[in-house]
Amino acid sequence: MNLKKLYYRFDNYINPFKIFLLSLEDPVCWIIDKSAESILDIGCGQGFPMKVIKNRMKVKKSVGVDLFKPYIEIGKKSKIHDQYVISDVRKIKFAD
Repeated sequence: MNLKKLYYRFDNYINPFKIFLLSLEDPVCWIIDKSAESILDIGCGQGFPMKVIKNRMKVKKSVGVDLFKPYIEIGKKSKIHDQYVISDVRKIKFAD
């Protein structure tokens, strides 16, 4: 097995532990209201911050919004958010 494959296997193995450690120190976990049941993740990217948030609190529903479709596709494969929207955040229409 070459070194690159070994690194990726090891990184995937310790990833849950890394997310746990980040959830202890990431400031976003300290400022979000713990009673929030849903989160709108504007500019969600690949969803890593939401992984950290979900490690610290129970989120019933999360919606990820990003303009860059490849990031949305990565997020969908990881099943980080419950719903995804590909859109410019300045043009999102919300129901009244």
